[in-house]
Amino acid sequence: MLGKPNKQKDFFDSYVYENLLPSEHILLDIKEKIDFSFVEEETKDLYDSQLGRPSYPPEVLFKMLFLEFYYKLSDVEVAQQCKYNILYRYFVGLQIHSPTHPMIPH
Repeated sequence: MLGKPNKQKDFFDSYVYENLLPSEHILLDIKEKIDFSFVEEETKDLYDSQLGRPSYPPEVLFKMLFLEFYYKLSDVEVAQQCKYNILYRYFVGLQIHSPTHPMIPH
């Protein structure tokens, strides 16, 4: 089932992201200037509307793949970075409390 991103603003997330992100970074520029909303439209036919558990939103997964390519990371490495790196978490569109992957080694 197609997962939808949580677009509701969270006070804690806003505070953390506004105060802990660098003032200038290429990922912030990319997030601001590129509209990744096309990903959901392009992938909606790949998901069943009734069956299965909700997936991660396709836009989040696409941005994680972008990070893998851009920084030459593996699947596990990008999932770990999204768990611990606040800039990556912000870029892909995860809230502070959102899980990145249930099987990430610690």
